Amino acid sequence: MSIREVKPNAAADSLWVAFRRIFTTPATAPAVFVACLTMAIPQLGGFNTLMYYSSTLFAIVGFNKATAVGITVSATNFVFSIVNLVLVDKFGRRRLLTVTVLGMSICLMIAAIASNFIPIDTNTLKLKERAVVGWPGILVLVMIIAYVGFYSTGVATIAWIGTELIPLEVRALGTMLNTVTCWGSNIIIASIFLSMMK
Repeated sequence: MSIREVKPNAAADSLWVAFRRIFTTPATAPAVFVACLTMAIPQLGGFNTLMYYSSTLFAIVGFNKATAVGITVSATNFVFSIVNLVLVDKFGRRRLLTVTVLGMSICLMIAAIASNFIPIDTNTLKLKERAVVGWPGILVLVMIIAYVGFYSTGVATIAWIGTELIPLEVRALGTMLNTVTCWGSNIIIASIFLSMMK
């Protein structure tokens, strides 16, 4: 479809007609669903929660300089976002997304297992008296940094370019639904995270 064909169609369609087309056209509905699902993965995977509460989380695990650790996590995010620029066209979006989501999952599983060995008082959410960080805390830190690397290399940017799947005549509304998915799931996860910790 050319730009000349899109302009009259866009002008003639009402908002309701465009919304109906998104959900009833066989080629459009799956594309919007996949784009929104790809956008929900980073939110439900906990990345934004990690960024919001990284200093708090690393202080709980026992790192005295939790802010420095938070800065390290942010720097990792920045560096691996640049890595994505090099890899996305070379390996393709699907392969990069598959590999990085698998890497994210493995890193989070290892971090969850290692965190069970950290002596945390569940009432105060602090290290128990005279406890030291030790190997579990260091492993959690390494796995979180690796998780951020996988996230930034794949899901972080591919989620936003997933709207390329949506046909041009409804791409604006599809992008809007994609963004609503992003911030809606982000609000849900960010608002329930602290209560889940307790």
